[in-house]
Amino acid sequence: MDRAKLDKWCEWGILGLVLGALCFSTLATGAVRELEFIVVQAMVCGALLLWVIRIWAGSRHRFWWPPICWAVLAFLAYVIIGYEYSDIEYVARLLLIRVVVYAALFFLVLNNCNRQELALVFCLALIFLGSFDALYAIYQYAAHSGKVWGFIRPPQYHGRVGGSFINPNHLAGFLETIIPLALALVVAGRLGPAFKVVLAYLAGLMIVALGLTFSRGGYFASGLSLVALLLVLLSRRGSRLASASLLVVLLAGGWYFFAHSSLAGVRVREVGHETSLLNSRYAIWASATRMWLDRFWFGVGPGHFDARFPQYRTDLVPDHPDFAHNDYLNTLADFGLVGALLVASAFLIFFWGVCRTLPFVWREGNDLRVKQSNKPALVLGGAMGLLALLIHAFTEFNLQIPATALLACALLALVSGHLRFATERFWVSPQRLGKPLATLVLLGVLAWLATQGAHRFRKYYWLRQAGGESAPATPARVAALKQALVVEPFDGEVSYNLGETLRALSLAGDAGSEDLAREALTFYERGMALNRWDPFNYLRYGMCLDWLGQHGRATPYYDHAVELDPNNYYIAAFRGWHCLEQGDYHGARLFYIRSWILWPWDNPYSQEKLPLIDRLLAAQKAAAKK
Repeated sequence: MDRAKLDKWCEWGILGLVLGALCFSTLATGAVRELEFIVVQAMVCGALLLWVIRIWAGSRHRFWWPPICWAVLAFLAYVIIGYEYSDIEYVARLLLIRVVVYAALFFLVLNNCNRQELALVFCLALIFLGSFDALYAIYQYAAHSGKVWGFIRPPQYHGRVGGSFINPNHLAGFLETIIPLALALVVAGRLGPAFKVVLAYLAGLMIVALGLTFSRGGYFASGLSLVALLLVLLSRRGSRLASASLLVVLLAGGWYFFAHSSLAGVRVREVGHETSLLNSRYAIWASATRMWLDRFWFGVGPGHFDARFPQYRTDLVPDHPDFAHNDYLNTLADFGLVGALLVASAFLIFFWGVCRTLPFVWREGNDLRVKQSNKPALVLGGAMGLLALLIHAFTEFNLQIPATALLACALLALVSGHLRFATERFWVSPQRLGKPLATLVLLGVLAWLATQGAHRFRKYYWLRQAGGESAPATPARVAALKQALVVEPFDGEVSYNLGETLRALSLAGDAGSEDLAREALTFYERGMALNRWDPFNYLRYGMCLDWLGQHGRATPYYDHAVELDPNNYYIAAFRGWHCLEQGDYHGARLFYIRSWILWPWDNPYSQEKLPLIDRLLAAQKAAAKK
C-alpha cells in the first residue's frame, strides 16, 4: 500500500472511530457509567494511534492550529495543576481523564476531519444519530414506556421522554445541538431537493422529540438558537424564502403544541414558583454560589462539587444533586474564576472565529437553485447548536454528560476547522523535530489513557464480582472489594463499601464479629484519609465504636460527621441514636426532632424512635419522683 492510500485509510478510520465514540456514548445512556466511558476512551485511543500513522504516512503532513487550540491547552494544563493540588485524588483523576479524552477528540476532529467531504459525512452522521434517538423517544411516548434499554427511569420523569438518556433534559440538550445543523443544511446547504426533504423530515422528528421532553430549558435554548439561525439566514438574499417559511412553520407549530399540551403549559407555568420544592435548582444554586465564594479564584477542586456539597447543603436539598444544575456555577465551584475565564475564553475565541469565517465561506444563491457550498451551513448550524447548549447550561448540567460534552467538542473543532478558508496563517508545518515531538506527545497521551482505561476496567470487573451496593454482605463480597481496592487504592468509595460490608457482617454477632468490626474501622480510617470531606466514614466509624462499647470514643466522630453535613436528616438521626445508646434521652430527642424537621416525609428513624424516647423520658421522670 502506498503512503497516500495509507493516509486516506487512516483518515477515514479516524472519522469512523470518532463517530463510533459519539454514537456509542449517546446510545449508551450518555456514557455516564464507568464501563461505557472506558469503551469511548478506547475508541479515542485507537484514533490517536491512527493519527500517529498519518503523521508519518504523509510527507507534508501539517497541523491546523487556530487560536482556540491555545485556550483548550491552557484549560487542560489548569486541570492538570488542579489535579496535583486536589483534596480527593481519585475524584480529580476521573475528571482529568474525561478532560483529556475531550481534548484529544477536539484535536482529532480539528486536524483529521476537516476536508469538506469528511465534514459533511460527519454532520450527516450526527443528524441521523439525533433522528434515531428522536424516533426512540417518540416510541417511548407512544408506548408509555418508563424504560431506557431496559433500565427503569425514575418516577419523576413520568410522561416525559428521554430517548437513550435517562434524564429528559439531557435528550433535549443533545437534540437542541443537532437541530440547527440539520435546518442550516436544509436552507443553505449544497444538497439536492430530495435530500433536503429528508433532512427537513429528520429535523421535524428531532423537534417533536424535543417537545416531548417537556424540558423548559430545552424549549428556551432551542427556540432562541433557531430564531437566531433563521434571522441570520433571512439576511442572506439566497435563503430568505426558505428561512421565512421555516420560521412561520416553527412559530405555528410551537403555538399549536403549547395550546394543546397540558403538561407543557404546566411545566412552563411552574417557572419561578419552585423555591419551596425539594431539590429545587434555586437551593442548589445558592449552595454552589457559597461554595465558589469560599474558594473564589481556584475553586474547590476538579470534580469536587458533589463531594464538597454536604457542607453547603440547605434543608431544601436532602440528597446529593451530583452537579449544580448550572454548568456555569459548576465550573466556578470546581475551578474558580480563573478556570471559568479559561473556558469562557475558548468560547469567545470560537465565536470570533465564526464571525471571521462566515464572510469567506458564504456563496450567494437564490431560493430555486442548489447552493454552491455546504461550508456556511456547517459553520452556522454548528455555531447555533453550541449557542443552544450554552443557553441551556444556565439551568442544566448537559456538559457534565460525556455524550453531550463529546458532541460539543466535536462541533467546536469542526467549525473551527473552517477558519482556514478565511486565513492560512494558522497552518503549522512541522520542522525536523516537529514530527517526532508530535508523535511523542500523542503516544504519551495514548499510553496514559490506555493505562488508566485498563486500570479502571480491572477495578470495574472486581466491583461487578462484589455486586452492587445492595448486595448482601458475604465473605466473597469482602474478597472482591479487597481486590478492587488493590487495583485502585485511592478510591475512597471502595474503601467505604468494604468497611460497610465488614460492619454488616460483624452485626450478625457470630464468632469473631468484634474482629470484623475492628477491621471495618481500618477501612473507614482509610476512607477518611482518601476523602476527608465524606461524613459517612466518620458516622460509620462512630457506629462501629458504639457496637464495640466504646461510646466515649465515638462521640467526636459523630460530631465531625454532623459538622461536615449539618443538614443531613440521616446523620442527624444517627447522632440521636448515639445519644440514645449513651442514655442521653434529651439529647437523642433533640437530634431526632432535627432529623424530622429536615425530612418530615418518609423518615422511619424519627417515626420509630421519638415515641420510644418519650416513653423513656416519662419513665425516667416518674422514677425521679419516687
